[in-house]
Amino acid sequence: MIKSVVDDVFNVQSLRERLRGPKNSYRVPKKQWERWNICQRDVFNRTYIFMLENQGLFHHPKQKDLNPQFWKTTCWNAAWIAADAVVGEVPPSKTVIEVKAKPRKKKVQ
Repeated sequence: MIKSVVDDVFNVQSLRERLRGPKNSYRVPKKQWERWNICQRDVFNRTYIFMLENQGLFHHPKQKDLNPQFWKTTCWNAAWIAADAVVGEVPPSKTVIEVKAKPRKKKVQ
């Protein structure tokens, strides 16, 4: 059991990398990447790779696949739109967040 907990914590990425957020693997301009919050970056990466690997889900079954370069551009643009549509800072899965609650003041009656 302890081994599985340790594997979950240190699986694939170090804790520092997870807190820093997703890597800019798909060459989003640095200015825009830094403008997005962690969730928006994660949405961009996940949307892009999912669409890239599943072209058949996004067009009519009788349509032929697009030229790979055209499809790549379509995926990139759709991922950008999806990242821009994210509102608020909802953390992506497997992100470690520390919350410190302030004690409530008691009302004097």
